[in-house]
Amino acid sequence: MPKTSKVITCKATICWGIGKPITVEEIQVDPPKATEVRVKMLCASICHTDISSTEGFPHGKFPLALGHEGVGVIESVGDQVKNLKEGDVVIPTFLGQYNTSRMSIRGERIYHITSCATWSEYMVSDANYILKVDPTIDRAHASFISCGFSTGFGAAWKEANVESGSTVAVFGLGAVGLGAVIGAKLQGASRIIGIDTNENKREKGEAFGITDFINPGDSDNSASELVKELTGGMGVDYSFECTGVSTVLTESLEATKIGTGKTIVISVGAEPILPVGLFAILHGRTLKGTLFGGLKAVSDLSIVAEKCQKKIMCCINGSIIESVGDQVTNLKEGDVVIPTYIGECQECENCVSEKTNLCMTYPVRWTGLMPDNTSRMSIRGERIYHIFSCATWSEYMVSDANYVLKVDPTIDRAHASFISCGFSTGFGAAWKEAKVESGSTVAVFGLGAVGLGAVIGSKMQGASRIIGIDTNENKRAKGEAFGITDFINPGDSNKSASELVKELSGGMGADYSFECTGVSTLLSESLEATKIVSFIASKKFFFSFLFFNSKL
Repeated sequence: MPKTSKVITCKATICWGIGKPITVEEIQVDPPKATEVRVKMLCASICHTDISSTEGFPHGKFPLALGHEGVGVIESVGDQVKNLKEGDVVIPTFLGQYNTSRMSIRGERIYHITSCATWSEYMVSDANYILKVDPTIDRAHASFISCGFSTGFGAAWKEANVESGSTVAVFGLGAVGLGAVIGAKLQGASRIIGIDTNENKREKGEAFGITDFINPGDSDNSASELVKELTGGMGVDYSFECTGVSTVLTESLEATKIGTGKTIVISVGAEPILPVGLFAILHGRTLKGTLFGGLKAVSDLSIVAEKCQKKIMCCINGSIIESVGDQVTNLKEGDVVIPTYIGECQECENCVSEKTNLCMTYPVRWTGLMPDNTSRMSIRGERIYHIFSCATWSEYMVSDANYVLKVDPTIDRAHASFISCGFSTGFGAAWKEAKVESGSTVAVFGLGAVGLGAVIGSKMQGASRIIGIDTNENKRAKGEAFGITDFINPGDSNKSASELVKELSGGMGADYSFECTGVSTLLSESLEATKIVSFIASKKFFFSFLFFNSKL
């Protein structure tokens, strides 16, 4: 560990168990070990995964240091960290995992959600889970880059690879959904439909690029039916399910075109089950899951941060490195960074491949600890866990340097943290996973951060029509701002979301659909919203969810 680095006592947001109140308490954060960095958090954002973590997702270990989106500055680095230094502004990523923790409270180990704990003044993370960013980045925005916004953006850009001229539907207009909207918009989607039950999301969705807004609560038809109504009965080319509501999954499927529709599942709820209407799949639609939008933690997330920095995209958030471990060479104290929950060694089979963003060297695991099965956080001697590889709702956190992305210090920090997870997940789903084709149609189920990311990813890929599906009417404006061409609120119709998508697409359905709600019941809808190949239903079902990529 660095010779000058000592145990830090700071404040962090702690959850002691399911159903117990969340408290802000003093914890202890250990110095970084050889390949780790200690980060002083500057800004952090909230992702629905943080809420789910208090309900036992993904590992159910407590006490838990909350937060996995944020931006901070490196306070100290480990001896073996070469690419980071003190002062670097960084973003933690969540695709990576620890088996230990550097946090404790009253002698008890604290767990993370993933590889970090951003709702703490300080945290420790492995350097491989840290992205260095431009120090001028707007820190009040930057933390969104580390998860939600980037997840949605990547879903449209990397996963769906939204084609120019296509149509897109985004279910859920939160951070992830809005990221998907922008991703679809930048990909060139001609129509992006945002679907949300919150009427307030309409304006935000329109600001991000949706062309249509659907509030399912305003209609007796389902969200997918409303999408189809906007697309001439066809449905969209792509849909993004960004809500994590299981019941929305089928709707996001149904909102896409038969035969060619693609649905990207971006969000997952506290109970990760997969209830889906198989008829939607049998009609040749593709259902694909994505983790972090298919984005690689260093190479792709850097692009997302740069686009946000240059105002190509209007959404981002991040941390400043307080100290680094002895082996950290690419980060330094003072760097502005975004924590990520995925790592990228840039050398393993997966990292050199364009097939996946899941690094073999720094994989996502869900123990809430550092790679050595310890925690750098504690409260009154008790260990604190993370959600993933970080805990961003803390003044400080420790993360492995491989799970931190250094970003431009001038980045807008009020936006940057969305890149850490949600928005990038949706964006990557369209860009990396689906590889949305130019001129295609897309349906995005759920216009939250993930869904909006999928919208933007689809737009950037050149989708001609992007249909956003959300029961929150307020998501319409946000979706349109991100790039949806049509908005379906399943609550406004008696028809299903998939039927509405098909109505908007001449009865065909979308080429791609993205299920961004995490609502299990929407999976079938997102499948049904996509096109079938011919009169004979195709029985090919492509499914990729979290860690596996299989063809059924």
